[in-house]
Amino acid sequence: MENDRKIEDILYCTPEEAGLPSAAVMEFLEKLREKKIPMHSVLLARYGKVFAEAYYSPWDSSRKHRMFSETKSLVSLAIGCLEAEGKLKLDDAIVDYFPEYVPQDAHPYLAQMTIRQMLMMQSCHKSTTFKEDLSKNWVESFFVTKPDHRAGSIFNYDTSASHTLAALVEKLSQKKLLEYLREKFLDAIGFQKDSYIIEDPFGVSMGGSGLMAYPMDLLRIGLLLLQKGEWKHKQLIPAAYLEAATSFQVPNVAKAPIREEAQGYGYQFWRLSRDGYMMYGMGGQLLLCFPKYDLLCVTTANTMRVSGGNQVIYDSFYETVLAALEGKRAFSDIDEESFAKYLSSLRLEAAEGRETPQEASLLERVNGVTYRLENGNALIQRVRFDFEPEKKEGCFCFFGEKGEQKLEFALCANKLCEFPLYRETCASSAAWIEGDSFYLTAELMGENIGGFWLQAAFLEDGITLFLNKNIEYCTGELNGFFSGYRL
Repeated sequence: MENDRKIEDILYCTPEEAGLPSAAVMEFLEKLREKKIPMHSVLLARYGKVFAEAYYSPWDSSRKHRMFSETKSLVSLAIGCLEAEGKLKLDDAIVDYFPEYVPQDAHPYLAQMTIRQMLMMQSCHKSTTFKEDLSKNWVESFFVTKPDHRAGSIFNYDTSASHTLAALVEKLSQKKLLEYLREKFLDAIGFQKDSYIIEDPFGVSMGGSGLMAYPMDLLRIGLLLLQKGEWKHKQLIPAAYLEAATSFQVPNVAKAPIREEAQGYGYQFWRLSRDGYMMYGMGGQLLLCFPKYDLLCVTTANTMRVSGGNQVIYDSFYETVLAALEGKRAFSDIDEESFAKYLSSLRLEAAEGRETPQEASLLERVNGVTYRLENGNALIQRVRFDFEPEKKEGCFCFFGEKGEQKLEFALCANKLCEFPLYRETCASSAAWIEGDSFYLTAELMGENIGGFWLQAAFLEDGITLFLNKNIEYCTGELNGFFSGYRL
């Protein structure tokens, strides 16, 4: 195609050259906007060429993203490579590889559990074992936690199974998980050198959720998957294993969170209702693969605060892009310049409301005032809000045993700044809402993807705060109701 352009060996084309109307892609993205899904990126490819690449500012192509459980699929591919090397068999008992952790009186449910059963999320545990006490050895917890049921019976999502399989990869390869994967196929497909996997406190790669990578990294993996593990005429992933891993192995309808995620499960891959499969990560980190159409869709997002948010992504994609491919809908024509302009205009949504309170005197009354909290904790004992109306910005300050902490914000717009305590980049915005309450929200953009938000009600003599978050392992201290009085 004459309009193809090559950037770091990734080919690009227009949607029309990929057999799709640009209007279908625009409607897909518009549906997500109308439903207020906090998207971070969307990448679409067909026939090995990218036909749409969108980032929601301040997200961009140069920023790594936490991919959460998409890491599990990489663990699965590593297991497949180890099997091909003859270093393990899928029906081996996992206890045979970790005798140092297995109790002498190991329960039969544990002793009989196989690698294959763990890949299919049919372990003997009812929940992730290391979350009971994060300070104890995460891999050991998988073997010393009392089993709940017979393995290999019913699908039950268990991140500790994936983490233990990552430890197995590292033990057998004598390499870090990502290093092993780079040697097997990631380097060959152009996976970025600075992407990495977070480690647990004991030095094991977090195979259940730790991947920090670029959306384009995920798309490259998708291209390899659609080529059945072959890249430039070389088989990098065993084809038979990959076929099994992405095929239906077990039903998951009884435990699936939403409709589209109830289509069955393979070996750390999820099945899709439209004859496809996906790598899945919490919060809308998705790699959707449709071999029938040679089609890929990569998304990064924070859907954790939106009930059914992932289902909106699936439905919106099916009702637009897939509907166009199946000839079920007609779309109007959009020129290439308008399409490119639309993609570049996408923004992470900011807090909605007013830049100033309805009561004109309220801002003057509360600006710069310190409040002592009656029910504070070690990290948050006093709070203050500093407003700069002329700049349409401000700062939420709180004080505790770690001194003064500041979270900056823009009013009705996002500001890129640093989240306090954890020193991670975030997009922070705020607004005055009904009842002259003040609302602030921050989207973390580092290893701790997720949201933090607060509502402040300013009283004549004091303040009431509600703080909340959907971040997995941090900001627990900044959570709940707090009340205080002016100093």
